[in-house]
Amino acid sequence: MASALARCGMTIQRCRGRVVRPSRFRPVFQYTVSCLADGAREQGRLVVIGKGYYREDGARAFDCMRQLWKDGFGEDSPLAIPQPLAYIADAGLLLQARASGRPLYLYLDDPAAATGPVRLTARWLAKLHAAGPIGAPVLAHAYEMEKVGTYCRVLADLFPQYQQRVRALGEAVLARLAIVRDGRPRPTHGDFQPKNIFVRRRGVTVIDFDRFALAHPARDLGHFVGQSSTMCYVRTGSFDAIKPWNAAFLDEYVARGSALALVGLPTFVARTFLEVLYYKLFVRPVKDPSFLPVWLTEAEAWLERGAGL
Repeated sequence: MASALARCGMTIQRCRGRVVRPSRFRPVFQYTVSCLADGAREQGRLVVIGKGYYREDGARAFDCMRQLWKDGFGEDSPLAIPQPLAYIADAGLLLQARASGRPLYLYLDDPAAATGPVRLTARWLAKLHAAGPIGAPVLAHAYEMEKVGTYCRVLADLFPQYQQRVRALGEAVLARLAIVRDGRPRPTHGDFQPKNIFVRRRGVTVIDFDRFALAHPARDLGHFVGQSSTMCYVRTGSFDAIKPWNAAFLDEYVARGSALALVGLPTFVARTFLEVLYYKLFVRPVKDPSFLPVWLTEAEAWLERGAGL
């Protein structure tokens, strides 16, 4: 690690580390580093986040971050990413500066009062979607088919009483995805949701680029709306409280970006509902799954809203 940071112009004098998120394949570490930057006489302190890639190569995520950093998402921008520092291939470890700010997730306690941070978030996303060519793969339709198919198959097996609704929802999502994929793909984050967004006084910083790919911009819009809606429901027991939040996000995005991205929004919102249900009811099952029919109804309603799109 010291040699990797030295290539960034830092001389490490002391380093303390701890595990932030244990995981077999994707652990997260935090290092508090005392160092001297090139030309500096006084010792500085830097907090570095390390992401382990033990099952896949993290070089692609690092390369995308490095290009975004150079293309206007650096620390001098109000719409930024954490500084990518190094990727240590032998250790499968991506090093980046810690994102400053407050997680947008915490603003879900009172979403109607958080339209300011949400609008900043929308500006960040519009900026990403307008970015120039980035060396990232195009999201394969086969990948989406496999994922949605898995979500639906598992949920239908777990809850046979809702099997017909789950399968119908999945089939509708897949049919719409086949249509939405036509068009010019844009740089997309892939996991654009409140836990990956940090709000600063006059800006936002977005983390986690593991799913970064070229795709329809509605991929990010729908994921954000779907994740925000389900997170808010867990806190409030209703989808009503999140409506001002989602409206502010979409209004600001259209003002800064393009209304054309809204074409696929309902499809990706419904897809996100299926993904979250899969994780909440199968991967890390909650004790009380009684919310399932309510969430299915909300996902179905989103598809109905976009029936003419």
